[in-house]
Amino acid sequence: MKLDTIALILAVFGGLAYLLFLIFAGATSPFPIGTVLFIVLAIFIYLLVRVLLQRYGNAEDDFYEQNIDQ
Repeated sequence: MKLDTIALILAVFGGLAYLLFLIFAGATSPFPIGTVLFIVLAIFIYLLVRVLLQRYGNAEDDFYEQNIDQ
């Protein structure tokens, strides 16, 4: 497994653990602590949507995966 894949998996699991900690540690309480959870979720959703749109809109990556990287 490539190093960048391992780093991505660790980052995703770290972010997920952080979100679970915020949810179960009472971060859904009113301002100001509940705001932290909202900000983290908004950033996560924004990054997820941006990465997915960038990946599906890139024909060069599709060509590379189908023809060169085998």
